[in-house]
Amino acid sequence: MDGSGKTTLARQLQEIDLERTRILVRDDKPEQALDNSLLVNQRLIALRELVWDYDPKEAVWEYGTRYWLHSLASWFWLYYETVITQAGRAAPFVVTDGWAIKHWARFRMHESLAICAAADRVFRQLPWPDRTVLLPPGAVAGDRSTKQLKPSEFGAFQPGGTTKFDTYQQATWVQMRDLAEEIDDELTDVRYMPSGETPDASSFLRIVEVS
Repeated sequence: MDGSGKTTLARQLQEIDLERTRILVRDDKPEQALDNSLLVNQRLIALRELVWDYDPKEAVWEYGTRYWLHSLASWFWLYYETVITQAGRAAPFVVTDGWAIKHWARFRMHESLAICAAADRVFRQLPWPDRTVLLPPGAVAGDRSTKQLKPSEFGAFQPGGTTKFDTYQQATWVQMRDLAEEIDDELTDVRYMPSGETPDASSFLRIVEVS
């Protein structure tokens, strides 16, 4: 979840001498191809700008929900192919601070059952990690920028959704837990960080059984 401590946790893991593990902190260099390919980096940056870093004044609703659904999926596929798979060639364990389950949960809050079904089909086709660790909202207080969600973050890409950050986070968290029960073992092995605790590297490593 936004502000749950994913990036903070990933940076703690970077400070540990994990010889067999590659830690990918997306907030540090979110579009950096590991082979430093200029064209790949340009494409990652361009796609991220289209999906997330657009001007908040832009009339994003005019493009249609399915456009956003497939744009998101395209970014995850490209990031997987150009960054994660390369990291996997260099280390048997790869950790990245975030994947698609949050966005899938938000699409499931859409008022249209057809959109929900379309999201299920698209997100199921993405490559999924062997293990997913869910951090509850509020595990680490989000900074100011984290709490300023983009227009497309509200109500699963539909206007008129909940606009209070904490309320929306809790609604998304409920959807994430329901979704996790559904895909656990089918697409990924789901684990949970203890609720009410600030996540740290040692507790994370115990949960994922990486040493």
